Amino acid sequence: MKISLRTALILCSVLAGTEAPSPALDFTLRHGNMSADGANIASTYITDGENKIFVRIQRDWKVADNPGALELIPEFTGSKVRIENVGGARVLPLDESGKTLLRKQVDAEVPGGAKNVVALPDQDNPLPIFGWKDAEITRSYEFYGQTIYHSSLYVNMLPGRVVRVSITAAKADYEKVHDAVRLLLFSWFEPSKDLPPDVQRKMAEGTLGGS
Repeated sequence: MKISLRTALILCSVLAGTEAPSPALDFTLRHGNMSADGANIASTYITDGENKIFVRIQRDWKVADNPGALELIPEFTGSKVRIENVGGARVLPLDESGKTLLRKQVDAEVPGGAKNVVALPDQDNPLPIFGWKDAEITRSYEFYGQTIYHSSLYVNMLPGRVVRVSITAAKADYEKVHDAVRLLLFSWFEPSKDLPPDVQRKMAEGTLGGS
């Protein structure tokens, strides 16, 4: 039986013992300059209310106009990436019970008519950054003579902010798309007034820790 993402996450919310919805990020991609340590750095960003969250997008990727999700189209035929809010829980449970529901959602996204569906090993906390807690669920299947990989990464960024990152790509292109999405997530930068200006600048440039 197929279940919707909303239904799966409401069930996860019950498991987590909370019904408080996550505040929604506005995924409209904007362009501007970030000022740090006296320097203006050209950047792209999404927003959380009045706060800017800077991200780096591959130059040759197309971006769909959708404030509810960051939809990216890589240069590889048939590949797509979607980053979206997950409502229904302040913290998404990623224990075995929680992942069982999320696996059902990923299974439901395999297209009808797909053959040789394989559940690849789950990845627990594949993003060791910013104190995030996450889990990635991946399926492979054959569709119209091509092997396709489809994965969903569920990320508890902080209490009240849960994000889902989905990737669909041909097996031959999946790792390249997957690596590029990882770079995007590693570039995720929400300026804090508590950080010294030179640290903010280096984080925005991606040179923090470099020479």
